[in-house]
Amino acid sequence: MFDDAALEQLSAAASEKLGQFDERRAALDQCLRKLPPPQRQLVDLRYSAGQAIESISASIGRPSGSVRQALFRIRATLQSCIERQPVDLGFAVVGRAWS
Repeated sequence: MFDDAALEQLSAAASEKLGQFDERRAALDQCLRKLPPPQRQLVDLRYSAGQAIESISASIGRPSGSVRQALFRIRATLQSCIERQPVDLGFAVVGRAWS
């Protein structure tokens, strides 16, 4: 079916994608920690607890449209934050500027 070279290429591509996923997940975790507590609560309720918008709305006393709009804005903020994260090159520079 596949020769060894093709399997090696597929394996390398899969490993690269997995590494990119890990980097984006780490960036997401870092960006989530930067959210103010009320925004983090909405994210936790919706995505960690899996609550429906209407359920969140009732529990926090905000209209469902307001909750939807807040989540939309939070997702946009998180996406922007993730895109601004530096690429991990396998090393860290702490407290020193390059000259």
